[in-house]
Amino acid sequence: MEFFETAIDFISDMSMGAKLVILLLFFVGSVGQWKLYDKAGQNGWTIFVPVLNLIVLNRVVGRPASHVWYYFIPVFNIFFTAKVFIEVCQSFGKRSIIDYVLVILLNGFYILNLGLSYDETYKGPVYKENENKDDATIGNAEFA
Repeated sequence: MEFFETAIDFISDMSMGAKLVILLLFFVGSVGQWKLYDKAGQNGWTIFVPVLNLIVLNRVVGRPASHVWYYFIPVFNIFFTAKVFIEVCQSFGKRSIIDYVLVILLNGFYILNLGLSYDETYKGPVYKENENKDDATIGNAEFA
């Protein structure tokens, strides 16, 4: 209960400008993710359901639903989330380092760009694709 009281106190102490900025960022992120899910053939409304949101995000990149538990492991979740968003880039055909840096640093705006841009198309899940490339590399190294 103390957590909620602290959160309410924190929000009530914020200026109106800060509240508007947070609301704007929430709106940008929500619209971007909704449109991204629509492009990937998923239901956009799922962004508002807490754990289902993560399951659908994993589905977009081809990861199994059981990987949702990785988001709840402290510290590891930071790296895992970055990896999943890099896989989102790859699912839309973006494979350059600059795209990876942008999706991590400007996440909501980059996802909004992917979702709203007419030039960007969903290429399909990449999680299994990356796994198969690793297997092929190991196999080639053994025969070399």
